Amino acid sequence: MSKKPQIDWAGIEVEYRAAVRSLRAISDLHGVPEATIRLRAKKHGWVRDASGLKREIVKDAMSGVVSKPAQKAAQETAQETAQETVRRIESAADEDIADMERGIRISRSCLEKLETAVTTAKEPKEIKVIVEATGMAIDSIRRIRGLDSPPGSQPPKDDEMTHEELIEECKRLGLPTSIFG
Repeated sequence: MSKKPQIDWAGIEVEYRAAVRSLRAISDLHGVPEATIRLRAKKHGWVRDASGLKREIVKDAMSGVVSKPAQKAAQETAQETAQETVRRIESAADEDIADMERGIRISRSCLEKLETAVTTAKEPKEIKVIVEATGMAIDSIRRIRGLDSPPGSQPPKDDEMTHEELIEECKRLGLPTSIFG
């Protein structure tokens, strides 16, 4: 009587959850029918969500947390394919982290320029633009760092400048507009 081959369920789970490969590709790679994988996923509550794993990696990195869930997942299995999937997700997360760090650098640069501009500002409207632009740069940094809820959670006040008015005023004053998107 021949012994059944060992199925690497940990590797299948990591690949299933990462959602990088199709279910058929996972099935072919591990020699397990798609239906069997679906049943096991349902039974154990596996969810196919690469963006959730990537989001968790980016969130941990931006908040200074050392342990990454993708590294934890890689340690749970010695399967080469699972490790490759984790590497792909981490690579995509690293790109997002680099973009977020760039956004923080740009916002900080704008804050420095605004700090210089405020020393020469004389008109109340000019000062108002600088104050609002400073607030936007700070809000941008806080959102990137995950310290605040997303924009739009509070309705704008009637006395605030519109996005277009703020950009036009900054252009008129020769101030940077790159932080406004």
